[in-house]
Amino acid sequence: GDKIDHRDYKGRWCKASITQKQFMFIKLHYVGWNSQYDCWIHISEDYEKLAKYGRITRRQVQRKKLQNLNINDRVLIRLPSCHRFHYMQWITAKVSYIEEDTGQIKFSYGITNSNDNKYSWWTHPDNLDECKPYIIHQQQPSQQIPSANLNPPQS
Repeated sequence: GDKIDHRDYKGRWCKASITQKQFMFIKLHYVGWNSQYDCWIHISEDYEKLAKYGRITRRQVQRKKLQNLNINDRVLIRLPSCHRFHYMQWITAKVSYIEEDTGQIKFSYGITNSNDNKYSWWTHPDNLDECKPYIIHQQQPSQQIPSANLNPPQS
C-alpha cells in the first residue's frame, strides 16, 4: 500500500504502510515492526500525525544550534495538541535518546503536581513548534542586578 510517516502515541515519527482503508479510517503497519503494533487511525482527527513519506523519518537535523545534541543535554520543549499536557508552555527537558538515522530525539521531563515523576516524548529538533535550544542567559558584570537585602532592618 501507500507509505506515509505517522506519529505514534509516544510522539515518534515512524515509516508506515497503509494496509486497509474503510471510510475515514486507515490501518497502518509500521515498517520493520511486528503486526501487533498495527493500528487504525481516523484521517481527519489524526491529520496532525500524518506526513509525506520520508519528510520526517528521513530528515537530518538542519538547525545548527541543535545539530550536536548529546544524551543528557537540555532542550526546551512544548508538547503538541495531541498530548495530555499540551496546555503547558515551554518546559525544560533532557535528551534521553537520539535516533541517528532520523535525527529524532526522545526526551524526559517532569511535571509538577503530578503523581508520576517523569515522562518521555519524541520530537524532531527541526520542529519549531515543539523544540528549541536551552540557553542560559548570563549577564555581563556591568548589567548585574544588585541582590536584594533580605535581612530585616535593625532597630
